[in-house]
Amino acid sequence: MAYDTANTYETIELFGLTEKDAQLPIPEDHILTDRIIRESFEALLGQLRGTGLEAEIEPLAHGLATILQRRKVALGKEVDRTADKIGALAKSHDGSEIAETALEEAQARFVQLREIVSAIEVMSEAAAECYEIETGHAFIPAAGSRASVRAQETGAVFEARQLLEQHDRETAEKSKVEGVPLIVSGATDWTDVDVIFNTLDKVRERIKQNRNQEIFLCHKGGKHGAEMIAARWARARGVAQARFDPRWSAHGRAAPFKCNDEMLDDKFAATGVVLFGGNGVALNLGQKAEAKGLTVMRVADPAKKTAEPGVWRVAFGRPFRRFLWVWTFSKSLCLAISCFARYMHAKQNLEMIGMTPLSSIAMSAYTDLVRLLKDDALSGVEGKPTLKERGDKAYWYAARRVGTEMRFIYIGEDSDETRARIDRIEELRRAAKDRQAERSRLVRLLRAEGMTPIDRATGSILSAMAAAGTFRLGGTIVGTNAFRLYEGELGIRLPIGGMANTGDIDIAQFEKLSVALQDQVDPGLAETFSALKFDPLPALDQGRTWRWAQGGSGQLVEFLTPAFGDETIRDLPALGVNAQGLNYLNFLIAEPIHAAAIYRSGVLVQVPRPERYAVHKLIIADRRRDGAGSLKSAKDREQAAFLIEAMAEDRPDDLARAYATAMEVGPRWREHIGNSLKRMPDTSGLLDSLGA
Repeated sequence: MAYDTANTYETIELFGLTEKDAQLPIPEDHILTDRIIRESFEALLGQLRGTGLEAEIEPLAHGLATILQRRKVALGKEVDRTADKIGALAKSHDGSEIAETALEEAQARFVQLREIVSAIEVMSEAAAECYEIETGHAFIPAAGSRASVRAQETGAVFEARQLLEQHDRETAEKSKVEGVPLIVSGATDWTDVDVIFNTLDKVRERIKQNRNQEIFLCHKGGKHGAEMIAARWARARGVAQARFDPRWSAHGRAAPFKCNDEMLDDKFAATGVVLFGGNGVALNLGQKAEAKGLTVMRVADPAKKTAEPGVWRVAFGRPFRRFLWVWTFSKSLCLAISCFARYMHAKQNLEMIGMTPLSSIAMSAYTDLVRLLKDDALSGVEGKPTLKERGDKAYWYAARRVGTEMRFIYIGEDSDETRARIDRIEELRRAAKDRQAERSRLVRLLRAEGMTPIDRATGSILSAMAAAGTFRLGGTIVGTNAFRLYEGELGIRLPIGGMANTGDIDIAQFEKLSVALQDQVDPGLAETFSALKFDPLPALDQGRTWRWAQGGSGQLVEFLTPAFGDETIRDLPALGVNAQGLNYLNFLIAEPIHAAAIYRSGVLVQVPRPERYAVHKLIIADRRRDGAGSLKSAKDREQAAFLIEAMAEDRPDDLARAYATAMEVGPRWREHIGNSLKRMPDTSGLLDSLGA
């Protein structure tokens, strides 16, 4: 916009505005966190996955988070210096115009710096969350504060004093930690997450009952072992932390012992000490705490066997001890050799049938995460919700005008749940920022509770496909990647081993649904795969692509669709791809459910019902039991056995209904299921006990 000379001079005279004085606005918090920090992390680190630099992801992520932390500290010091300057100017104020102008400029700079610091704090916290999501390790930011000064009161001076006092109050409120200190220390090689989480949960609950106060955790900020796990527990539970960093340059080897003294200082009034194993430093902490009359809880590492101290040394002389040592060693060696094969076989069986339930906290967190992801999926679609009927079913779309045409974006099938969300869609859109933060917290909690996250390569692919609308438009993950996503749905930890390993991502969709939806992914999946360095694999039918491979990671993405006899390649217009037709697939992907993939702040995907997945595996295990498919057949039976055993106890009615439905389809279906169950007598007995 152009201004005439007179207006320009008048504006400058009245307001003192120049281009130099003009201040650009600071981006909103959600832009700082999502578009700047998270996209920066993904742009840098995402390109390193599946390459020879993947090992550098963790140090680079830590470096990025550290840069922001250090800049926040530097800016905080500048805020303090500016505050001191305001105090000095206010104190020496003589009522002159020069002094008044200098004081006002200092105040303006002070306000600007505080806004910048606030923005950097938001970015720093987002970077810390990205680091934790990428690595699973805790990132604990530092904090600081200062006090204000009083000064002579004129109009500007009074304003300056009020500004400083407000700053001090806000800074003190930020750095204020409510509750009673609990000191934690322990071994650097501690690996058992459950023991630390369960112990700290019990201690926290006991203190709440006895003192009606929250705790905050005090530790030395160890990057490994017990203190690192304790820091993860604190972040997962929303418990404040105070880190006492050893000052190695000042105290040398005595630095950790000095930290013990600092944590036990009377001014902190620690309520007690919890030691998870540990070396001489932890022993020193425990002894000093007991000397001060504090309660010390010592927790032994279950991974380490403790021998009876000095029993044999006291009872017997050196010659006999030497003989005993040689005899024990020889016997142990023989036992190790003779039992090795049995151990490996037993380990494999335990992994296959062992079922560890998730905690009630994890189950609740997973349910909340799925709900929030569903809220985000709806609120992120632009346009007016519109109901369309097609045949005997009704579907919701978001209608919006694009140029001269109306665009209808598919939301989902009509249901009470969908209608309830649509009724409060404006509320959901307003709360998008809060949901993002809550989702990140829930993912951290689920990781801390032991739920298995998906690997980075798979997570980046699923996230990109979800953003394009693949799962919104009916795409369903099938195969082993679906099996890996049943932890939250079934409330059990999946076994570690061959049955849960895969490098393939299989996506299935009904051909008729793909045509009927009259909507399409945006951007197209071919474009999405190209951005992720996937190349289309040639097919026998030229010009029809249904498989993509990623060179660096070895990931393979395949698209499938139900067939009824002729297993040919079909079109899926909603997904913009071709798909391989497969018989029996219609049973698998009927009535799919939503699941949350534990990656970053969660990814909403669609998977088959677990009971249908289990029965379907019985069918296809028999189809590919011979030749090259025999190994996959064994894997199919293992997955089916695991799911059937899990559901027979918790969800027998769902399992019985799915089994009966498949058996009623026809003789070929019954033949395949029967042939598989002949090799699985225990699983067959479980299904018979259901009365299906």
